[in-house]
Amino acid sequence: MLSVLSAAFFYFSRVPYWQVVGPLSGFLSLIPYLGLPLALLPPFIAALPVFDNWGPYLLVALGVAILHLVALNLLYAKLVGARVHLNPLVVTVALMVWYILWGGAGWSSRSRLPPR
Repeated sequence: MLSVLSAAFFYFSRVPYWQVVGPLSGFLSLIPYLGLPLALLPPFIAALPVFDNWGPYLLVALGVAILHLVALNLLYAKLVGARVHLNPLVVTVALMVWYILWGGAGWSSRSRLPPR
């Protein structure tokens, strides 16, 4: 859903190659902590040969940031919460707590065995 919305936003913002840039930006947006900066790279790189002032870049950055924040903070919690029949706030807090405990890859530096 985020890829489709991103592609539609890039189409109306006249970003070239919006068919490729939208899904790529939407997919990169799902990466924890680095998602927003990584989601900005494809539309910025695609727009380099077209736009010559800062206005369109700021519009694209604002649009990607709004889509990212709404999708990951509201829609993701709502969809996961509906699947497991939990409150979206509880799901969001649980996702944050387990990420802090286990890390992105499921292995925390605190859970390693001490060297021998």
